[in-house]
This record gives sequence, C-alpha cells and structure tokens, in this order.
Amino acid sequence: MTDTASRFDNLPVIANPQEHRCPCLLLLDTSSSMSANELGSPIDELNRGLRIFTQSINDDPLARKRVEVAVITFDSSARLRSDFCLAPDFRPENYQASGSTAMGEAIEMGMDLIERRKAIYRNSGALFYRPWIFLLTDGAPTDVGAGSGRTWQSLTASVRQAEAMKKFTLFAVGVKGADFNALNELSARGALELDGVNFRSLFQWLSSSLGSVSQSHPDDGEVPLVPPTWGRVPT
Repeated sequence: MTDTASRFDNLPVIANPQEHRCPCLLLLDTSSSMSANELGSPIDELNRGLRIFTQSINDDPLARKRVEVAVITFDSSARLRSDFCLAPDFRPENYQASGSTAMGEAIEMGMDLIERRKAIYRNSGALFYRPWIFLLTDGAPTDVGAGSGRTWQSLTASVRQAEAMKKFTLFAVGVKGADFNALNELSARGALELDGVNFRSLFQWLSSSLGSVSQSHPDDGEVPLVPPTWGRVPT
C-alpha cells in the first residue's frame, strides 16, 4: 500500500451524504480449488449466496440506503470486481474458479480500497460505520514468501495493527481445506470454518448483521451480532 496523500487527490463526492454509510468489502477466493469437489461446487454455491445476499440487503429499506458493497476476487491475481456502491446498484457477477490463491495481494488491495472509500466519505461530509472486510477462502496464500515481496507475518501484523486502530473489522471464513492456522493469525476474532458449502446461510447472516448495524448510529460502537449458525471454530 502507498502512504502518500496524493492517491486521495481529486476525490469524488457521494450522493446523499446525509445517509450514514455502512461499507462491507468481500474478499472472495475464486481459485481452482473452489471448483467441484466432494462437497459439491463451492464456486456455484458462492454465486448463489451472493445473489441471496444482494436481495436480502435490498429487502431492508434502511440497509439498502446505507450498506455499500465492494468485491475483490483472488485467484492467480487479485482483481477489483465491484467498487463500493449502494446495494441497489450492486450487481454480483457469476464467478468462475481457476488459478492459484493471491490472498496477500487481495488483502493489501482491500485495505487500500477501504482507506480511499473512507477519504471519500470524509470529503463528502458523510458519517460512516467501521468498515467490514469479509474474507472467504478454501486455501492458503500462494503469493507470500520468497520472491513475492511480502511475508504473511508482516501482512498479518499490518492487519492486526489496523484493526486495533479501529480502521476496519475483519472476518475470516474458511471452507474445508483452508489454512486455518494462517487465517487465525490474520483475524483478531479468530477464523470460522463454513459448514460444508453453506454460503446461503452465511450470506443471509451477513445481510442481517449489516442491517442491524445500519439501524444504529456510527458513534454507538460495535453492535452485538447474532452468533452465526453456519460455521464453527476449526479444530
């Protein structure tokens, strides 16, 4: 990530800044291991879950005016698929599975994207809730270590420090086969293991939780969330 202020020059102004903004960034693993396996087809279930998530957000009259969604996918590289936009403007793609797992690049890109979005809110005079990063993966990062220019230890330290400074809240969810040791190092909350490929329940919980946050005031602090039933602490 770049620390220079120049990357935030000429920021746009958002419409309706009187509405609080509740940003949620989805970091989605679209690597080849997300294709059909003994669990079914994780990538197909992920796509279905995203459509349910979008509909659920839009069914909540307040959340649809406040929740902003962005998507970064990662396989052999990280790609911004959808920049932050309000739920009615969010159009999830039908993702395909291929390649390796550039999770490190996706996390760095996501942290930078969130800082830019917060700068846009401030430039517009809009209040905002602490951003959420929701990471979904069934593997381990393949873009860290020798020759990559980044290490998992330095990346996790950056994430933990940013969370401690309340820059965002990160949720890490692993499908069977994920490197839960790595995910637990990344997430201060601890990683959860998805029950099979139950993305439907996960995204229903996520939309409901974002709806609860959007009902509060940004100065209220963390909103208590209903415990998830779609996952468990990995063993």
